Amino acid sequence: MSDAAMSVSDRQAKTLKDLTDTYRVLNEKKVTVEAELRGARKTLETLTAESKKKFGMDNPEDLRAEFARRTKANDEMLTSYQAQLTEIQTQLENLSAAE
Repeated sequence: MSDAAMSVSDRQAKTLKDLTDTYRVLNEKKVTVEAELRGARKTLETLTAESKKKFGMDNPEDLRAEFARRTKANDEMLTSYQAQLTEIQTQLENLSAAE
């Protein structure tokens, strides 16, 4: 075999080895990603079931709307509570001033 033929053969062997190594790395990544995907799907199933049990719904849009409704209701209760405390404080100050 001539040097030129051997050189081509060596290049092809190196290319094949490089491609095999690349395939192995990509296949390992694929296996890892598939395992992560299975874990994410399992987590989603668990959270979906928990949401359905806790809130009676599992649709993300419905949950966002419920969260917004509850946040607004909490803000309104906090505002009311603050107003009541301010009123009580004012009345106490008036009583103290009247004495």
